Amino acid sequence: MNVDGRGTSSEGRTPAAFFDLDRTLMEGSSAFQFGRAAYRAGLLSRRQLVADG
Repeated sequence: MNVDGRGTSSEGRTPAAFFDLDRTLMEGSSAFQFGRAAYRAGLLSRRQLVADG
């Protein structure tokens, strides 16, 4: 994604970030959830997931 100076991406969408500071959206550590999603998407091997966890 290429973002210009106005905060609009080259695809015409505005990027966003969400922070769950009060933990109402995700229970526990977000690293666990992102690691599991990365494993399911094929971005991490089982060995990498266990070594980092």
